[in-house]
Amino acid sequence: MKKKIAISNSRRASYRDFGINDRIGRHCRFEDRVWIHNDGEGDSYFCCEIPLCRNGDRLEFQGLYITTYGDDYSKIIEMKLTSGPYMVFEFTWEDEEGDIQTGYADNFESAIW
Repeated sequence: MKKKIAISNSRRASYRDFGINDRIGRHCRFEDRVWIHNDGEGDSYFCCEIPLCRNGDRLEFQGLYITTYGDDYSKIIEMKLTSGPYMVFEFTWEDEEGDIQTGYADNFESAIW
């Protein structure tokens, strides 16, 4: 997923242009075409995980998966990215009994094809 931002040469890029919130943005700088975060403990670069199961299968909205809880199948009903320099996906899924659970990519073993 890429977000293209049109920035004119006469204006400096703002963290707000990239969807970075004020709490995180005040500790950021744009250097060599990369956003860098430093909250006093050193520089870290913005990164985003790729939503994959433990075995490498791609995690997708409405997909069916086997989870670490031993369910026969679970269906992803929501995926959202956390904010901050280290963005990870938070998932909400429904198992075959209708129970709703939340967690992260490491809760999924494999896709059901």
